[in-house]
Amino acid sequence: MVLRRILKFAAVFAGLMFAAVLGGYVYLAMSDGKRAKPLSLKGRVHDRPLLFAHRGGAQEAPENTIPAFEKAIERGIDVLELDVHLTSDEELVVLHDKALDRTTNVQGPVSERSLYEIKSADAGYSYSYDNGTTYPYRGLGIKIPTLREVFERFPDELINIEVKTDNLRAAKPLCGLIREYERTDSVIVASVTGEILSEFRDECAGVATSASFDEILWFSFLFKIGLTKSFSADMQVLQIPEEMFSSGQISREFIAAARERNLEVHIWTKNRKDDIKRLFEFGVDGIMTDRPSIVTGFVR
Repeated sequence: MVLRRILKFAAVFAGLMFAAVLGGYVYLAMSDGKRAKPLSLKGRVHDRPLLFAHRGGAQEAPENTIPAFEKAIERGIDVLELDVHLTSDEELVVLHDKALDRTTNVQGPVSERSLYEIKSADAGYSYSYDNGTTYPYRGLGIKIPTLREVFERFPDELINIEVKTDNLRAAKPLCGLIREYERTDSVIVASVTGEILSEFRDECAGVATSASFDEILWFSFLFKIGLTKSFSADMQVLQIPEEMFSSGQISREFIAAARERNLEVHIWTKNRKDDIKRLFEFGVDGIMTDRPSIVTGFVR
């Protein structure tokens, strides 16, 4: 008797779950999400994918530094990609890691250091192109730049800014700098954290953003079940690694599905010419690399 009731309950529960899933599928199939506002960047190339210097070209110069950005521009790169953190006195500095340890001669979290303390660090200290035999940039006075300094030094360059801090207070000063330097049409703001992007989008409407990690997962799920038309896009770009695809490579179908939503697809991080050539042929909208020197043959 008890077993019969359990089986009956299980059958009813399974039926309800099936109905809920079916209802959700039907709802998604019938809904038409908001298309993205197309990405518009001042002075961008339109006849090929944008080429990004990831962290300024991390394999060829001290990452996220002025010398790295200068070298990348000399190589013909289209976009400088960089990362920002918030100091203890709420200045935006250009650094990838939460802590200073890996790339400098100073230790500790960025969030616990003032700008004055961070400026004492040697940003070229740890860079080596020969696995630690030599350190050609050590002791040359290379500093961690502020985002303000990057804007001032490179007023005409396109810049992709990834917000690495999880401090929501970063949104306001970031928006303030973008508006102060009139960069609203020459930057893309990225973060894996949805809360950061939501805060920034509210603070700085009209500035291009990429999708958060959760937004990328949701679009990818909808793509797998053929329902990307229900995706509402609050961003302009999907910036993704190819490793997220089961085949290890992006498909033309995925690119087409993103384009139908007015979304661009940027791939990170590719450091081999054959990969870059393949992605050119696939028609992606942007490619990030740590090796700006290898893109010379792909730029105008």
